[in-house]
Amino acid sequence: MYLEPCCIAKDLPKLLKENTFRDKAGRTRNAVCFQSGGDWTVTDLLKSVTCLADKGLLILAMPDVDENLLRTVSTYLSRDWCKELLLVTREGQEELVRESLAGHLEKVTYSVNKGLYEGFLGLFNGLKCVAVNGPMLLDKSFSICLYSAMYGDDPDIIYSATDAFRPLLRMNSVIKGSGELTETFLNHKTV
Repeated sequence: MYLEPCCIAKDLPKLLKENTFRDKAGRTRNAVCFQSGGDWTVTDLLKSVTCLADKGLLILAMPDVDENLLRTVSTYLSRDWCKELLLVTREGQEELVRESLAGHLEKVTYSVNKGLYEGFLGLFNGLKCVAVNGPMLLDKSFSICLYSAMYGDDPDIIYSATDAFRPLLRMNSVIKGSGELTETFLNHKTV
């Protein structure tokens, strides 16, 4: 499915709600694969899926962040659209993160992982979760970008999608917030 920039905010939540299947354990899951022409950014993606699992933990794992994205995240934290942020970047951007999120640092856990090349956006509020894998573009690239996303009320969706980098966050946090959802997320043991 191709998502145009004019329609992502309306179409992606609808796609995630409608594409239901049952896994081997009989749990209901919602999943979709989609693509863009590189003509929308991570900020557009965030705006489109926040309604599915708001007032919880926002997880962003991406090579870089910029001031525009961090301003958007600051607004989300200020308005309680998300309560905590777990951020991972490939390059160390601690100064930018501290400066842009100065009023919210107690809600922010930030890590650097040199092995991070792709992107991940996750939302988890204890009841619902969204996990999106793919390029988290800060600027439009105008090249084909492929994504996969899952949505549902099973926390294993978010845990299994983040198994590879979650342990690194416990060990390598540059900024360590004190949020309850962050602690629950980081200390979860996937079976």
